[in-house]
Amino acid sequence: MKTYDLIVIGAGPAGYQAALEGAKNGFSVALIERKEVGGTCLNSGCIPTKTLLETAKVYKKMTEHERYAVQCNGEIKIDREGLIKRKEDVIFKLREGLRMLLLGAGIEIIRGEAKLQEGKRVLISGRNGDEGKDVIIADKIIIASGSSELVPDVVGKEYMKGSTEVLELDSIPKSVCIVGGGVIGMEFAHFYSSIGCEVKVIEALPDILCNVDRQLLQTFKNITSGAYDVNVECIVKAVRKKGDCFEVVYEDGESEKTLTTDMVIAAVGRRACTENLGLNDVGILHDDKGFILVDENFETNVKGIYAAGDVIGGIMLAHKAFDEGIKASYSALSDNGCEHVKKTIPQCIYTEPEIAYAGIGEEIETNKKVKGYCNLASNGRSLASGADSGMVKVIADAENGQILGIHMIGENVTEIIGSAVYAIDGEFTVDEVAEFIMPHPTVSEAVREAARDCKSKMERS
Repeated sequence: MKTYDLIVIGAGPAGYQAALEGAKNGFSVALIERKEVGGTCLNSGCIPTKTLLETAKVYKKMTEHERYAVQCNGEIKIDREGLIKRKEDVIFKLREGLRMLLLGAGIEIIRGEAKLQEGKRVLISGRNGDEGKDVIIADKIIIASGSSELVPDVVGKEYMKGSTEVLELDSIPKSVCIVGGGVIGMEFAHFYSSIGCEVKVIEALPDILCNVDRQLLQTFKNITSGAYDVNVECIVKAVRKKGDCFEVVYEDGESEKTLTTDMVIAAVGRRACTENLGLNDVGILHDDKGFILVDENFETNVKGIYAAGDVIGGIMLAHKAFDEGIKASYSALSDNGCEHVKKTIPQCIYTEPEIAYAGIGEEIETNKKVKGYCNLASNGRSLASGADSGMVKVIADAENGQILGIHMIGENVTEIIGSAVYAIDGEFTVDEVAEFIMPHPTVSEAVREAARDCKSKMERS
């Protein structure tokens, strides 16, 4: 029975960061993964979806070539097989780079299914392709098994495709119905509408993108009006096969409606991947959805076993999982626990226009606030790129000017939201940001201009 200092279950963002942190500090580490290193993010989430969205962006710009003074007389179409190859090439390059990084750090990567046993033992089934079973043991264990997509429990749910299946691109349909108007649902809506598909979105909540600042959301709706048909406060009841198409039956208030579509995509959230881990066998507490309960040091109720990433719930973002994996590893392998510093978690939505935000929004009750704006119609880089619809909004404390939140909508704003994290976590004031020298012409200038607007309003009040 081989013994390690640390066993990490799951090689997604939280898992591989935890493993690297342990190896960096001289500990022996085994990293168990049932599929491919990189987890959902690299293999069937963030990376492949952004690859598809980049193709959609190029395609849409080509269809609007006259706006950019470009003549194009040939047919513009999506090369489905070429797009699949490009997606797979991107995934392979990143995955192999990560695998070499892990191996270079001295981490033992084990392919197989992991199940916890008493005494910090882990049973591995199908180790590296073998049919047998093996048991390894460690002083500390970190569970980073991630999450998987949810499919609504309705009649005909087998006809719904999850995001992983959609990314296989078996076909490009003429029409799509997306069940769920959250981030994943709206990114798929953007992709399919951009390449010419008819898109309908069905959302159970009163609005799409429910966590987005209301003012930004209204701007988003105005810009995307006509791109897709959104139906809110509607509940899907059934999906039926009808020839080569599907019928989606849903309730809209008091009435029942039906729509016909070529494809139905489920984008209603995610659940913890814990069902076969043996949590109950070793007494690890979890909630009714399977998410593992941890303390401030990411330790479970079972001493020496930790958890991080999607498997503990909360905001399910890769960059949050990176941070949690590092903290969990440090807590597990040191005597001091992790540093308890509240960090701002930026959020990005890769639609067109993009949405990005960090910190508080207007809906959060706090001290008196002041808001500053910069419309991207006045931003030189945005005008030159033909994407001048959008804005940057800065929210600050009205008493001392400290920046509390920054919200953006426009082309490529996800690339500059990092500056909001610096400003918020660094406790910068609008006075300070208003004095920054930003490169010109860039969209980042809008952050300074919005801060200047805040400063001006404070001076007048």
